[in-house]
Amino acid sequence: MSASASTAFAKYDAASDAARAASSASPSASASSTGGSRVLANATVLLSDAYKRCNPSFGYTPAINPRRQLTKPSKPCGNDGHDNENQDLIISVNDVLAADDGSSPAFVVTDVLGSGTFGQVVRCREKGGAGVSAAVKVIKNHPAYFHQAHVEIGILHMLNQECDQRDENHIVRMLSHFVHRSHLCIVFEVLNINLYELLRQNKFKGLAIGLVRVFVSQLLDALRVLRLANVIHCDLKPENILIKNIETAEIKLIDFGSACFQNRTVYQYIQSRFYRSPEVVLGSPYGMPIDVWSLGCVAAELFLGLPLFPGASEYNLLTRMCETLGPPPSSMLASAANAHKFFKKNESTGGGATATGGLSAAIGGGGDSYELYTLDEYEQKSGKKVAMGKRYFKHTLLNDVVHGARMSSSASEEAQMKERADRASLLDLLHGLLELDPKTRWTPDQAKAHPFVRDAPFAGPGSFVPPPPEEVCVAKEVQAAREQAAARAAASVTKRGPAAAATAAAAAEPEPEPEPAAEEPRTPERATAAPAATSGGLAAALAASSSGSDPAAAQIQAQIQAQAAFLQQQQQQQAAAMAAQQAASFSAGSFTGTPGSYGSSMSNFSQYGMSPHAMNSAALHPLHFGQVRSIHWSPYDRVRVVNAVP
Repeated sequence: MSASASTAFAKYDAASDAARAASSASPSASASSTGGSRVLANATVLLSDAYKRCNPSFGYTPAINPRRQLTKPSKPCGNDGHDNENQDLIISVNDVLAADDGSSPAFVVTDVLGSGTFGQVVRCREKGGAGVSAAVKVIKNHPAYFHQAHVEIGILHMLNQECDQRDENHIVRMLSHFVHRSHLCIVFEVLNINLYELLRQNKFKGLAIGLVRVFVSQLLDALRVLRLANVIHCDLKPENILIKNIETAEIKLIDFGSACFQNRTVYQYIQSRFYRSPEVVLGSPYGMPIDVWSLGCVAAELFLGLPLFPGASEYNLLTRMCETLGPPPSSMLASAANAHKFFKKNESTGGGATATGGLSAAIGGGGDSYELYTLDEYEQKSGKKVAMGKRYFKHTLLNDVVHGARMSSSASEEAQMKERADRASLLDLLHGLLELDPKTRWTPDQAKAHPFVRDAPFAGPGSFVPPPPEEVCVAKEVQAAREQAAARAAASVTKRGPAAAATAAAAAEPEPEPEPAAEEPRTPERATAAPAATSGGLAAALAASSSGSDPAAAQIQAQIQAQAAFLQQQQQQQAAAMAAQQAASFSAGSFTGTPGSYGSSMSNFSQYGMSPHAMNSAALHPLHFGQVRSIHWSPYDRVRVVNAVP
């Protein structure tokens, strides 16, 4: 419960006690001491007592109050009337969420915080005791989502209990989990608004560069822990970064529903498109560097106020990357399974390169060269019209975009010189985070040593040489033990509520046929490229740790693959629907402003009830903990944060 709400309830209780004390006193004493307050109390907080004095047979309990329903639609449709047609639990204010077996504390629902394809998130207070507030993520009553949530539980259990026991590295804390009426519920700490909401409240003008530094430093700490734990987040974006403390600007990384282990990558259709790495687009094997790429996109957006790569399709996204950063190296394209979809290959003729220029310039030297298909060539090859995203910046190259962002005209000359120096330092950091080749992209530790993050003087481009990439010094036995512990934590959900999974499976409707996607679905990597492991994620670790050649393990593996295919299909359909909505409302090139000069073009976002990033998300998880508060941080003044997190 928030401080303001606690204060209000305390005042209410004090008024009730005072009124009851006054009513129990003699009429003359109460009239002289409280005056008209007794009449007011009897007509408000003591109204039920007044009715009972008038009519002794009158009875009232708070349980008969009408309850505001939080789930839409709220018409019962399955699971003994507890679920709606979307297999979401129908939740109302003051409902109690508790484990079916009574093994965990009960939580009283106070409000809804967000919803998505996974289910819904509600704000609760623990029943009895101190009434501690919590955010409860209620998963849909479907076996695919039910088991996918096992992955999130297992990985968060490992991160919280094994890798970040002292809660120092900005990873959301999972408090508990239980099964309620066949719905898996995950209990989290309550946080505040997310960074996209912060940008929106700041009218998409971007944040002060000092505040960007504070946020980036904390995210690097979180990614460092993930790297040591061999975990890939797979969906790092502003919506999944929540503010914990307004005063210190402390943040937390949330939503590990798409996460996986480095050696157990399952999906190919991952990451929200604006933050999708080039190796994922090109179908190359991916790993922990994809989170560093997403961090680079987030850091640029926090400073600029707008997405750096707002691609409306994968071709459009790849085109923007090449325009802003240059083309990928030929060695990367040669081993990429999907390179042939976007690039045409020119066989080596003695090292000569074609002279088409621009984006279609040949990539490569003495070996084979590659040319990016033009828009007409790509549409003719793919047989479909390509969605083209908006252009938010008048410049194209990253250097020009960063230095061309609006600067406060009222700042002194000294402040402007400091701002330009900070921008140069930020730009150098972005080049390291947004390296197209994942093999040379900086690690979190390398980026943490950069002068921008340390708020140290920056000597100029090329002056910072990152230290050699550090080896992940975690013994294989330790890592295997961690993965098995995570698997056991996930398995405990089923053990505590075996009937829940069976009920969910029985209630599941047949899977719908996939609709035409707005962009080509991800495909498994070819045998010619080094394939990413597809051995079943966390559940596979559970199967592998159970009984080796046990037929049950093979059955679990087959079940997981089927669930993965279902989730993949759902994500593609969601992305297709959102892309179609976006194409209907936003025309390419219709926005020509600079950061801070939006006019009315941004008002279109509100009609969807979500961010422009969520409309292009591969896996929609708008998990907004905490109530939205109005925050006024000037984007161009030097940030002044007391006791800021280093």
